[in-house]
Amino acid sequence: MFLKKIRADKQQHKKSNFRLRKSRDTHSNNNSSISNHTIILGKQQNICENNTSSQSNKNNFYYKINESINNNHDTSKNNKDSYHNFNEFNEDLVDDDFTEIYDTGEEFNNDIDENVNGNSDIYGEFNYIDEDFTENCDTNGEFNGREYDNNKKQNCYSGDAGPYFPNFTIFLLFLWVIKHQIGSEAYKDFANIVKHPKFNANDVPFSLATVKKYRNGLPLLPFKGYTVSLNNHNTPSTSKPTTQAFIFPLKNILCRILSNPQLHEHMYFGPGIYCENKQEIWHGVLWHKSPLFGTEHIKLNETIYNLGDFIKYYNIHTHNQLCYGRIISILHINDSHDICIRIENIIEYNSLPFQLKSQQRRNASYDGCLWMTDYTIIINPINIVSKVDIWLTDIDEPSNFQYFINEIVYCVNGQWSTRPIDLRHHHPVEYITTQNTPSNLPIYKFFLDIYIDKFGPFRNAYHGIGGIYLQIGNMPQILRQKLKNHFLIGFIPFSASCDEVLQPLINDIQDLEHGYELGINNQTVWVTGGLGVITSDLPEGNEQSGIKNHNAHYGCRNCMIHHNNLHDITFDIVKYARYHHITTSHFEDISNAKTQAEREILSTQYGIREKPSSFDSISRDRHIQCPHDAFHCIGGLAKEMLQSTFGILNSIGENEFLNVWRNFEYPSVWSRQQNPISHLNSYFFSDYLRLSMIMPFLINRSLISTSMLNRTIVEFLIEKSKFTKRQIIDQFLSLWASFSKMASLIFRKEFSEDDYNNLQQNIIHWSEKVGKFFPRITQLPNFHILCHFTMHARNFATLVNVAVPTKEMMHRLFKAMIPHSNKKNIEMDFVQRDNCLQTLRFLLDGGVDKRYDTERQLNFNMLSKDQCVRALLSSWYILPSKFDLEQDDDDTPLQITCIDENYINIKVQGLYTKHDLQTNNLEKNLDDNLFAELGRSYNEELDCTEHLTSRKVKYYKSISYTIVDGNNQSNIRLRVGDVINVLEDISDDREAEFKTITSYAQIRAIFLHTKDQLQIPFLLLNWFISLGINNSKLGCPRYRLQQLSDQTWRRIYAVKWIDHQPNNHFIHQCRKSGCENGNHDKTNVYYLHNIFYYTAI
Repeated sequence: MFLKKIRADKQQHKKSNFRLRKSRDTHSNNNSSISNHTIILGKQQNICENNTSSQSNKNNFYYKINESINNNHDTSKNNKDSYHNFNEFNEDLVDDDFTEIYDTGEEFNNDIDENVNGNSDIYGEFNYIDEDFTENCDTNGEFNGREYDNNKKQNCYSGDAGPYFPNFTIFLLFLWVIKHQIGSEAYKDFANIVKHPKFNANDVPFSLATVKKYRNGLPLLPFKGYTVSLNNHNTPSTSKPTTQAFIFPLKNILCRILSNPQLHEHMYFGPGIYCENKQEIWHGVLWHKSPLFGTEHIKLNETIYNLGDFIKYYNIHTHNQLCYGRIISILHINDSHDICIRIENIIEYNSLPFQLKSQQRRNASYDGCLWMTDYTIIINPINIVSKVDIWLTDIDEPSNFQYFINEIVYCVNGQWSTRPIDLRHHHPVEYITTQNTPSNLPIYKFFLDIYIDKFGPFRNAYHGIGGIYLQIGNMPQILRQKLKNHFLIGFIPFSASCDEVLQPLINDIQDLEHGYELGINNQTVWVTGGLGVITSDLPEGNEQSGIKNHNAHYGCRNCMIHHNNLHDITFDIVKYARYHHITTSHFEDISNAKTQAEREILSTQYGIREKPSSFDSISRDRHIQCPHDAFHCIGGLAKEMLQSTFGILNSIGENEFLNVWRNFEYPSVWSRQQNPISHLNSYFFSDYLRLSMIMPFLINRSLISTSMLNRTIVEFLIEKSKFTKRQIIDQFLSLWASFSKMASLIFRKEFSEDDYNNLQQNIIHWSEKVGKFFPRITQLPNFHILCHFTMHARNFATLVNVAVPTKEMMHRLFKAMIPHSNKKNIEMDFVQRDNCLQTLRFLLDGGVDKRYDTERQLNFNMLSKDQCVRALLSSWYILPSKFDLEQDDDDTPLQITCIDENYINIKVQGLYTKHDLQTNNLEKNLDDNLFAELGRSYNEELDCTEHLTSRKVKYYKSISYTIVDGNNQSNIRLRVGDVINVLEDISDDREAEFKTITSYAQIRAIFLHTKDQLQIPFLLLNWFISLGINNSKLGCPRYRLQQLSDQTWRRIYAVKWIDHQPNNHFIHQCRKSGCENGNHDKTNVYYLHNIFYYTAI
């Protein structure tokens, strides 16, 4: 999450004297500013610490069962915190930072199986610790033949279930839990239901089918079954030749989305936006150009100018010189009503680069020849003079024209060159014909993002089915990264033809291009749009582009580079790009071939399949609108980099690297990884990316000489690359630093023009370095794909917008259903469950069922006040965006509050023990200095001027809360040791202009202070003071951490000023001595800011 930088006074709708990091002696009346943070980082807590219970709970099984039933969340026992941290070590397919399974900005800590089934941590309730836990440990803490389940525990219960169980109810529950392997979350939900005051045992049916039949009364979306043929070469001998494919009609999905009030109000259906920082899809070039999504024409001085028109205009950049250009997009500026026009520059002979001027081109200019360029500029519409008729010679000659163009001027590898006019991507208006839209109806243009990928639902049998999912590009980025906003279209059955299954979807998209009316909430609207992008991994993307596999001679779907030249970073990807109209002519050549042998020869020559994709029957550019996936590309390169790195280490280097790796200060949101040298193949793509974020620091600490590298590698680098032994380590560290920096740029969630240029430069920089150390990597398709990333980023604003990891998590949801189905018709089971979930989500979001009048609609606002309903929804990914998890408990004597109604769901976890307080040098009663700061915080931040009497506070390990901002909610979780970033007010009192810089602080403690029967949360911070210099080897900024004795900067602040999830990582700058085995020298207060750290998705 990345929130807009807002001044604190404006955020609170009142004046404030709050100012960050000013001297305690400084007093100012200026308004303050603070906010704008990203994710959390800090040191990983020990899981054993969180799993330790109080002495009275250790052996009392009966007490633990009742504690679970009563949903006791005593923070002094750390029960909830221990469960949360336990699951951080049980991630499976995809890790924590790739999606928001709940409506939060927090990491994806818990396993999806738990959220779907509640069946993880099956025996978590029985993992108590015996009082003789350490009796068999030696002095070094190692076990010597420790005995488990020694039956020392003896229960003496009377009754029907005695002596082992206190009553018959516990006996039945125990058998049920053990038989069906019930997880702790599922059991908590069950306990909440049966103990609910409105629960009636007489209403419980004996058959599960009786409960499930009530789904039929929900406003489910109808879907259709189509008979498709199967390939008998892949199916068992008992299989039928045909099967059914289930597809949701696109019109029904779009109608449901528009009818959802919590989605509709956040979606954008306007023209393309021109802005400095590009984040959303409507900031990208594709949206800007296409008439399916953006503005088609503009009226100036009674003249209508359409997309693709050639014009004369005054160029203010050349002293109002009269120039020629082509309108490629009509935009709004920064979400305002001000209009600007993007022009593709067309130049005359005199403006040609010197090296391109020739007598032949001079003579052509006399006949009216102009030259097109790839250079674009933004102009004000008032600078347009008139239209001009220009003929592009790659299309049919018009009856009248004043000028013609047959060449394009462009720059490649720093040199000017030309290419024929037919080697260009046609403007969308040249192949898209839009229908006239009704002027009296609201118009909604949908940007469709189709994701197609195959997955294996069964663990030990190959039975690949293809999932077809839909995302709506009109949603902001933060909503598109939520699982509940990925809509199922259908599945491609095993061995079924992809084109045959997709045909109903193709027909629906064609209807959408023409447009149609829809009734939405008693209002008629006009819906149109089309295919915006097909996101997929490398093999599936090539298939949907009609290109051969990536290991073919010409396997790139964006250019015609040969497989043997993938290492060539100077390859002209513009002149030898794949262009939609040229590829179409190649398909026609193959189709007209008379023999199969001739078709195979042409297919190999062109690098395309024998038949085009079924998506070619709709309006699209097969090469532009099927971009490469950054997640798989960079994840694959990271894996190759890691394998190659570990391959050059000798035994000494491996041992030293592992020693540094084990004791490294990881971000607190990461789970502990396996040994990267011995278990690298068991890593997921996200693990490769995470390890690559810290590899420069690991190498900098561990590799100090070439004696840690294989001798043959050292000799090779000295001979081939002309490195000295001293240079080898420095250059190797530089290689990893450049890769990590490139990866962090690729996964940026916001791009400026400078960022696009920096991305291209960093790709070239790393490409040149990696060939010297690991030339094999330069032969990989993923290496060449990097060359196209800048183009993809410009087309879709960012590369994150077309990445697939969140979409792939949809597979995980369906895989989790397999154990709970009869496995006979899994596609039908998948579709029906998803339909039920999306329908429940629609109702919970406030959707209206047209079959009932207003009084009979589901009143979720009333139902959500029930504690049991809140508990059931709190860990479900279909949780509504506007949802208050606060529990109204009148028996609670003290309430945790930020004294702000916009801060809800405030919860603290992990109460500090006496040992924790001693270890962290904390006191329950604040000293004079901290007490004075607390009073200042009350006064300036909470507007409480009353005198404070109590110095007593309670310390906790973490705090979580939700911030409500209009229709949006942000979920925050902070831990001790995390690093927050805030905007610091550095403007002078006499300056009218507001100036800020980003400052960082480490959370030393989280505490509650009691005032007027209210518990107020505060943070105790240690600030990082910038030294204004960067590390010479890594390029990371250096900081000094504020010490306890340093009272220059305020340390106590109210929690409310942290308004979104932090995303920072600071690493101790260890010296050669003083820091060993993870124990850092406390006298060394210098740290490095990890600029390579990012959230992949």
